[in-house]
Amino acid sequence: MFSTQHLGVKAQHSKSAQAGFSLIELMVVVLIIGILATMGTYGYGKWIGRARRAEAVGILAEMSAKEILYFGDFGAYLPLRGDNTRVQNENDTGFYPIAPNNPAFESKRSSTSIANPAGWPADWRAIGIRPRRNELYCTYILNTGAGNTAVPAALTYGVRIMGAAVIPIPWFYALAACNFDGVGGLPDEVNVFGVTHNSPLIREWNENK
Repeated sequence: MFSTQHLGVKAQHSKSAQAGFSLIELMVVVLIIGILATMGTYGYGKWIGRARRAEAVGILAEMSAKEILYFGDFGAYLPLRGDNTRVQNENDTGFYPIAPNNPAFESKRSSTSIANPAGWPADWRAIGIRPRRNELYCTYILNTGAGNTAVPAALTYGVRIMGAAVIPIPWFYALAACNFDGVGGLPDEVNVFGVTHNSPLIREWNENK
């Protein structure tokens, strides 16, 4: 009698132990899944960031190459601005296809359609800029200046990339602005990439934005 009860108690303890162990296993699995999901999200975000940077580098490289060809034919550079003007500024209206301060500007997930070439800036079409995709995630501007002039002090990134001294030859600099963290706005709340007439090196500011 005693031995039978004893065996029954042992069996109950054994079932409880098994149930407790299964619960622990479940908790471990959930924890591992959470860690993997976090790592996956982080990795995806990094991959998206690299893709958007590749777009910016590609468009800036195309702008630079087309400007050099244009200069060979006409002895001057052509401003590439969203407002189709010849002014020298880094205002929102000068960027194409979207203003850097626009609340809808978000480069990781939100693109701006450029599917209709008729809506491209006139000077983009004149110089032969041909984006490979029908949408852009970053936004662009290119300012120019005549020889023996300095970059105006109001051009924040123009001065950062080219300095404030008088430049003896005609010049240009192009900018790409990309909003990677959802908080947009020039001059310091977006990633900015820049290239100049005299260097193929693409520089970046606000890398952690």
